[in-house]
Amino acid sequence: MDKFFKLIIVTIFATVLFAISPVLKDLYNEKIMGTKKDQNHQVENTFIQYTSAKNMKGSVAEYLGKNVADVIKQFGTPSRKQPSEYDYTWYIYDKDSSHYTQFGIEKGKVVTVFVAGDKINVSPFLIGEHYEDVSDNGSVNDKLSFSIHDNQYTFKLKPNELNERPLIPCKNGFAQLYFDRFTGVLLGIRYLDPKTLVKQRPYELIYTGKLINAKKLSSSEQAIVDREEERQILSLTNIYRARMHESNLKWNNQAAKVALGHSIDMVNNHYFDHNSPKYGTFADRLNKDHVVYQLAGENIAANYVDGISSVYGWINSKGHRENFYNKNFTSLGVGSYKKYQTQNFIK
Repeated sequence: MDKFFKLIIVTIFATVLFAISPVLKDLYNEKIMGTKKDQNHQVENTFIQYTSAKNMKGSVAEYLGKNVADVIKQFGTPSRKQPSEYDYTWYIYDKDSSHYTQFGIEKGKVVTVFVAGDKINVSPFLIGEHYEDVSDNGSVNDKLSFSIHDNQYTFKLKPNELNERPLIPCKNGFAQLYFDRFTGVLLGIRYLDPKTLVKQRPYELIYTGKLINAKKLSSSEQAIVDREEERQILSLTNIYRARMHESNLKWNNQAAKVALGHSIDMVNNHYFDHNSPKYGTFADRLNKDHVVYQLAGENIAANYVDGISSVYGWINSKGHRENFYNKNFTSLGVGSYKKYQTQNFIK
Protein backbone atom coordinates (compact mmCIF):
# COMPACT_ATOMS: atom_id res chain seq x y z
CA MET A 1 0.00 0.00 0.00
CA ASP A 2 1.54 3.26 -1.07
CA LYS A 3 1.25 6.33 1.05
CA PHE A 4 2.51 9.80 0.38
CA PHE A 5 4.15 12.11 2.84
CA LYS A 6 3.63 15.79 2.72
CA LEU A 7 5.52 18.10 5.01
CA ILE A 8 4.59 21.75 5.00
CA ILE A 9 6.24 24.49 6.95
CA VAL A 10 4.66 27.93 7.03
CA THR A 11 6.08 30.78 9.04
CA ILE A 12 4.99 34.35 9.62
CA PHE A 13 7.14 35.34 6.64
CA ALA A 14 5.06 33.01 4.40
CA THR A 15 7.93 30.63 3.67
CA VAL A 16 6.58 27.29 2.48
CA LEU A 17 8.44 24.00 2.15
CA PHE A 18 7.01 20.72 0.82
CA ALA A 19 8.54 17.24 1.26
CA ILE A 20 6.92 13.98 0.15
CA SER A 21 7.45 10.31 1.18
CA PRO A 22 5.42 7.08 0.95
CA VAL A 23 4.02 7.31 4.48
CA LEU A 24 1.36 10.03 3.96
CA LYS A 25 2.21 12.22 6.86
CA ASP A 26 1.31 15.88 6.95
CA LEU A 27 2.79 18.60 9.10
CA TYR A 28 2.22 22.31 9.08
CA ASN A 29 3.17 25.10 11.43
CA GLU A 30 2.46 28.75 11.79
CA LYS A 31 3.44 31.44 14.21
CA ILE A 32 1.74 34.76 14.81
CA MET A 33 2.21 37.63 17.17
CA GLY A 34 -0.42 39.92 18.52
CA THR A 35 -1.65 41.94 21.44
CA LYS A 36 -5.40 41.56 20.96
CA LYS A 37 -7.51 39.38 23.16
CA ASP A 38 -6.14 38.58 20.95
CA GLN A 39 -7.39 -7.79 13.68
CA ASN A 40 -5.48 -12.77 15.94
CA HIS A 41 -2.49 -14.28 14.21
CA GLN A 42 0.49 -16.05 15.63
CA VAL A 43 3.94 -15.41 14.24
CA GLU A 44 5.48 -18.49 12.64
CA ASN A 45 8.90 -17.07 11.97
CA THR A 46 10.85 -14.02 11.02
CA PHE A 47 13.44 -13.90 8.29
CA ILE A 48 15.91 -11.63 10.04
CA GLN A 49 18.00 -11.98 13.14
CA TYR A 50 16.83 -10.13 16.17
CA THR A 51 18.70 -8.37 18.91
CA SER A 52 20.24 -10.77 21.40
CA ALA A 53 17.83 -11.65 24.20
CA LYS A 54 20.82 -11.63 26.55
CA ASN A 55 21.33 -7.96 25.85
CA MET A 56 17.67 -7.30 26.61
CA LYS A 57 17.78 -8.62 30.19
CA GLY A 58 15.69 -6.39 32.39
CA SER A 59 14.40 -4.35 29.44
CA VAL A 60 10.74 -3.42 29.11
CA ALA A 61 10.99 -5.08 25.68
CA GLU A 62 10.79 -8.39 27.55
CA TYR A 63 7.19 -7.58 28.43
CA LEU A 64 6.02 -8.10 24.84
CA GLY A 65 3.73 -11.16 24.99
CA LYS A 66 3.52 -11.17 28.79
CA ASN A 67 0.34 -11.00 30.83
CA VAL A 68 -1.02 -7.71 32.08
CA ALA A 69 -0.59 -9.06 35.62
CA ASP A 70 3.17 -9.09 35.06
CA VAL A 71 3.08 -5.40 34.19
CA ILE A 72 1.07 -4.46 37.24
CA LYS A 73 3.26 -6.56 39.52
CA GLN A 74 6.34 -4.67 38.40
CA PHE A 75 5.00 -1.19 37.67
CA GLY A 76 1.95 -0.99 39.91
CA THR A 77 -1.44 0.44 39.06
CA PRO A 78 -1.33 2.69 35.98
CA SER A 79 -2.33 6.33 36.17
CA ARG A 80 -5.12 5.56 33.74
CA LYS A 81 -6.30 3.05 31.13
CA GLN A 82 -7.46 4.32 27.77
CA PRO A 83 -8.41 2.69 24.45
CA SER A 84 -6.44 3.12 21.22
CA GLU A 85 -7.23 2.87 17.53
CA TYR A 86 -5.41 -0.46 17.25
CA ASP A 87 -7.43 -2.87 19.48
CA TYR A 88 -5.23 -2.53 22.55
CA THR A 89 -5.81 -0.52 25.70
CA TRP A 90 -3.09 1.79 26.91
CA TYR A 91 -1.92 1.33 30.51
CA ILE A 92 -0.24 4.65 31.09
CA TYR A 93 2.43 5.40 33.67
CA ASP A 94 3.05 9.13 33.57
CA LYS A 95 3.39 10.35 37.16
CA ASP A 96 7.16 10.61 36.78
CA SER A 97 8.29 11.94 33.41
CA SER A 98 11.67 10.20 33.73
CA HIS A 99 9.78 6.85 33.89
CA TYR A 100 7.08 7.70 31.33
CA THR A 101 5.87 4.40 29.84
CA GLN A 102 2.75 3.13 28.08
CA PHE A 103 1.86 -0.58 27.77
CA GLY A 104 -0.61 -1.61 25.07
CA ILE A 105 -2.75 -4.50 26.36
CA GLU A 106 -4.89 -6.67 24.05
CA LYS A 107 -6.77 -9.72 25.37
CA GLY A 108 -4.72 -9.60 28.55
CA LYS A 109 -1.36 -9.59 26.76
CA VAL A 110 1.21 -6.89 26.08
CA VAL A 111 1.33 -6.19 22.34
CA THR A 112 3.20 -2.89 22.39
CA VAL A 113 5.24 -0.75 24.76
CA PHE A 114 6.10 2.92 24.32
CA VAL A 115 8.83 4.56 26.37
CA ALA A 116 9.76 8.22 26.61
CA GLY A 117 11.20 8.17 30.13
CA ASP A 118 15.00 8.30 30.20
CA LYS A 119 15.22 6.23 33.41
CA ILE A 120 13.42 3.19 31.98
CA ASN A 121 15.52 0.14 31.01
CA VAL A 122 15.24 -0.19 27.23
CA SER A 123 18.43 -2.22 26.79
CA PRO A 124 20.22 -2.89 24.58
CA PHE A 125 19.34 0.68 23.70
CA LEU A 126 19.52 3.78 25.84
CA ILE A 127 17.34 6.87 25.74
CA GLY A 128 19.70 9.72 25.00
CA GLU A 129 22.28 7.67 23.06
CA HIS A 130 23.30 8.73 19.58
CA TYR A 131 22.26 7.19 16.29
CA GLU A 132 25.79 5.95 15.57
CA ASP A 133 25.72 3.81 18.72
CA VAL A 134 22.70 1.84 17.56
CA SER A 135 24.78 -0.12 15.06
CA ASP A 136 26.51 -1.73 18.02
CA ASN A 137 23.18 -2.99 19.40
CA GLY A 138 21.12 -3.90 16.36
CA SER A 139 21.20 -3.92 12.59
CA VAL A 140 19.46 -1.08 10.81
CA ASN A 141 17.94 -2.35 7.55
CA ASP A 142 15.80 -0.74 4.92
CA LYS A 143 13.72 -3.90 4.44
CA LEU A 144 12.25 -6.29 7.02
CA SER A 145 10.19 -9.37 6.19
CA PHE A 146 8.23 -11.81 8.34
CA SER A 147 5.22 -14.13 8.14
CA ILE A 148 2.10 -14.56 10.21
CA HIS A 149 0.58 -17.94 9.39
CA ASP A 150 0.48 -18.02 5.56
CA ASN A 151 0.64 -14.27 5.20
CA GLN A 152 3.90 -12.60 4.20
CA TYR A 153 4.72 -9.00 5.08
CA THR A 154 7.65 -6.80 4.03
CA PHE A 155 8.18 -3.28 5.31
CA LYS A 156 10.40 -0.95 3.29
CA LEU A 157 11.96 2.12 4.88
CA LYS A 158 13.03 5.22 3.02
CA PRO A 159 16.32 7.00 3.87
CA ASN A 160 14.68 9.61 6.07
CA GLU A 161 12.80 6.88 7.93
CA LEU A 162 16.04 5.00 8.54
CA ASN A 163 17.49 8.17 10.03
CA GLU A 164 14.53 9.30 12.11
CA ARG A 165 12.65 6.11 13.07
CA PRO A 166 14.50 2.91 12.11
CA LEU A 167 12.84 -0.44 12.78
CA ILE A 168 14.97 -3.09 14.46
CA PRO A 169 13.86 -6.69 15.11
CA CYS A 170 13.98 -7.91 18.67
CA LYS A 171 12.66 -10.89 20.61
CA ASN A 172 8.90 -11.31 20.05
CA GLY A 173 8.68 -8.27 17.81
CA PHE A 174 10.30 -5.04 16.73
CA ALA A 175 11.74 -1.87 18.21
CA GLN A 176 10.87 1.39 16.49
CA LEU A 177 13.44 3.97 17.53
CA TYR A 178 12.55 7.66 17.47
CA PHE A 179 15.58 9.90 16.88
CA ASP A 180 15.95 13.64 16.82
CA ARG A 181 17.43 14.23 13.38
CA PHE A 182 18.91 17.54 14.42
CA THR A 183 20.90 16.19 17.39
CA GLY A 184 21.06 12.46 16.55
CA VAL A 185 19.76 11.63 20.03
CA LEU A 186 17.36 8.75 20.75
CA LEU A 187 14.20 10.31 22.17
CA GLY A 188 11.86 7.35 22.60
CA ILE A 189 11.15 3.73 21.66
CA ARG A 190 8.05 1.85 20.64
CA TYR A 191 8.15 -1.95 20.89
CA LEU A 192 5.52 -3.82 18.85
CA ASP A 193 4.59 -7.41 18.22
CA PRO A 194 4.32 -8.27 14.50
CA LYS A 195 0.53 -8.19 14.38
CA THR A 196 0.37 -4.71 15.88
CA LEU A 197 3.06 -3.48 13.50
CA VAL A 198 0.97 -4.64 10.54
CA LYS A 199 -2.11 -2.93 11.95
CA GLN A 200 -0.28 0.36 12.30
CA ARG A 201 1.64 0.19 9.01
CA PRO A 202 4.07 3.04 9.78
CA TYR A 203 6.16 2.33 6.64
CA GLU A 204 5.53 1.21 3.10
CA LEU A 205 4.11 -2.32 3.24
CA ILE A 206 4.20 -5.08 0.62
CA TYR A 207 2.25 -8.20 1.51
CA THR A 208 0.74 -11.42 0.22
CA GLY A 209 -2.24 -13.08 1.86
CA LYS A 210 -4.49 -11.22 4.28
CA LEU A 211 -3.93 -7.74 5.63
CA ILE A 212 -4.54 -7.44 9.37
CA ASN A 213 -6.71 -4.47 10.30
CA ALA A 214 -7.84 -3.02 13.60
CA LYS A 215 -11.57 -2.89 14.18
CA LYS A 216 -13.30 0.34 13.27
CA LEU A 217 -14.19 2.57 16.18
CA SER A 218 -17.62 4.06 16.84
CA SER A 219 -17.93 7.84 17.06
CA SER A 220 -17.99 7.75 20.85
CA GLU A 221 -14.98 5.40 20.98
CA GLN A 222 -13.08 7.66 18.59
CA ALA A 223 -13.80 10.68 20.77
CA ILE A 224 -12.33 8.92 23.82
CA VAL A 225 -9.22 8.04 21.82
CA ASP A 226 -8.90 11.61 20.58
CA ARG A 227 -9.09 13.13 24.07
CA GLU A 228 -6.41 10.71 25.29
CA GLU A 229 -4.14 11.57 22.38
CA GLU A 230 -4.42 15.24 23.28
CA ARG A 231 -3.29 14.42 26.81
CA GLN A 232 -0.36 12.32 25.56
CA ILE A 233 0.74 15.09 23.19
CA LEU A 234 0.80 17.60 26.06
CA SER A 235 2.79 15.18 28.26
CA LEU A 236 5.36 14.41 25.57
CA THR A 237 5.69 18.07 24.63
CA ASN A 238 6.61 18.91 28.21
CA ILE A 239 8.96 15.93 28.57
CA TYR A 240 10.97 17.00 25.56
CA ARG A 241 10.86 20.71 26.38
CA ALA A 242 12.30 19.87 29.80
CA ARG A 243 15.18 17.98 28.18
CA MET A 244 15.96 21.12 26.25
CA HIS A 245 15.81 23.10 29.51
CA GLU A 246 12.61 24.88 28.54
CA SER A 247 9.64 25.45 30.84
CA ASN A 248 6.58 23.22 31.04
CA LEU A 249 3.46 24.38 29.24
CA LYS A 250 0.18 24.53 31.11
CA TRP A 251 -3.02 23.23 29.52
CA ASN A 252 -5.01 26.02 27.89
CA ASN A 253 -8.71 25.18 27.55
CA GLN A 254 -9.50 28.07 25.23
CA ALA A 255 -6.61 27.30 22.91
CA ALA A 256 -7.59 23.59 22.99
CA LYS A 257 -11.12 24.50 21.87
CA VAL A 258 -9.72 26.45 18.94
CA ALA A 259 -7.28 23.63 18.11
CA LEU A 260 -9.98 20.96 18.15
CA GLY A 261 -12.27 23.10 16.05
CA HIS A 262 -9.57 23.46 13.43
CA SER A 263 -8.82 19.71 13.34
CA ILE A 264 -12.53 18.97 12.92
CA ASP A 265 -12.86 21.62 10.23
CA MET A 266 -9.91 20.22 8.24
CA VAL A 267 -11.33 16.69 8.36
CA ASN A 268 -14.90 17.65 7.54
CA ASN A 269 -13.99 20.03 4.75
CA HIS A 270 -11.14 17.97 3.26
CA TYR A 271 -8.27 20.42 3.46
CA PHE A 272 -4.94 20.77 5.28
CA ASP A 273 -3.89 24.31 5.99
CA HIS A 274 -3.76 26.94 8.67
CA ASN A 275 -6.22 29.06 6.77
CA SER A 276 -9.78 27.80 6.97
CA PRO A 277 -12.09 28.57 4.04
CA LYS A 278 -14.84 29.12 6.60
CA TYR A 279 -13.16 30.39 9.76
CA GLY A 280 -10.21 32.30 8.39
CA THR A 281 -6.64 32.52 9.63
CA PHE A 282 -5.14 31.21 12.83
CA ALA A 283 -5.40 34.70 14.31
CA ASP A 284 -9.03 34.97 13.22
CA ARG A 285 -9.88 31.76 15.07
CA LEU A 286 -8.07 32.82 18.23
CA ASN A 287 -9.76 36.20 18.23
CA LYS A 288 -13.21 34.74 17.54
CA ASP A 289 -12.93 32.61 20.70
CA HIS A 290 -11.43 35.47 22.70
CA VAL A 291 -8.07 33.84 23.29
CA VAL A 292 -5.74 36.41 24.83
CA TYR A 293 -2.19 36.20 23.50
CA GLN A 294 0.96 38.14 22.91
CA LEU A 295 2.58 35.40 20.86
CA ALA A 296 0.90 32.34 19.37
CA GLY A 297 2.11 29.40 17.31
CA GLU A 298 0.29 26.58 15.62
CA ASN A 299 1.47 23.13 14.48
CA ILE A 300 -0.81 20.81 12.56
CA ALA A 301 -0.30 17.17 11.55
CA ALA A 302 -2.35 14.54 9.74
CA ASN A 303 -2.36 10.81 9.04
CA TYR A 304 0.28 9.79 11.53
CA VAL A 305 -0.11 6.47 13.37
CA ASP A 306 -1.15 8.35 16.49
CA GLY A 307 -0.44 11.40 18.57
CA ILE A 308 2.86 9.95 19.77
CA SER A 309 4.25 9.70 16.26
CA SER A 310 3.03 13.18 15.37
CA VAL A 311 5.10 14.63 18.22
CA TYR A 312 8.29 13.16 16.73
CA GLY A 313 7.24 14.47 13.33
CA TRP A 314 7.04 17.99 14.70
CA ILE A 315 10.38 17.68 16.50
CA ASN A 316 12.05 16.57 13.26
CA SER A 317 10.73 19.49 11.22
CA LYS A 318 12.58 22.79 11.61
CA GLY A 319 9.56 25.09 11.61
CA HIS A 320 7.49 22.96 13.94
CA ARG A 321 10.49 22.46 16.17
CA GLU A 322 10.76 26.21 16.61
CA ASN A 323 7.22 26.36 17.96
CA PHE A 324 7.70 23.17 20.00
CA TYR A 325 10.79 24.43 21.84
CA ASN A 326 10.01 28.15 21.87
CA LYS A 327 11.00 29.45 25.30
CA ASN A 328 8.42 32.21 25.22
CA PHE A 329 5.31 30.04 25.16
CA THR A 330 3.60 29.40 28.49
CA SER A 331 0.55 27.28 27.64
CA LEU A 332 -0.69 24.78 25.07
CA GLY A 333 -4.02 23.62 23.72
CA VAL A 334 -4.26 20.44 21.64
CA GLY A 335 -7.10 19.26 19.43
CA SER A 336 -7.14 15.72 17.99
CA TYR A 337 -9.78 14.44 15.61
CA LYS A 338 -9.54 11.31 13.43
CA LYS A 339 -5.75 11.42 12.95
CA TYR A 340 -5.62 15.20 12.55
CA GLN A 341 -3.79 16.98 15.35
CA THR A 342 -3.45 20.66 16.07
CA GLN A 343 -1.19 22.27 18.66
CA ASN A 344 -1.88 25.87 19.65
CA PHE A 345 0.95 27.46 21.66
CA ILE A 346 0.18 30.61 23.59
CA LYS A 347 2.06 33.28 25.47
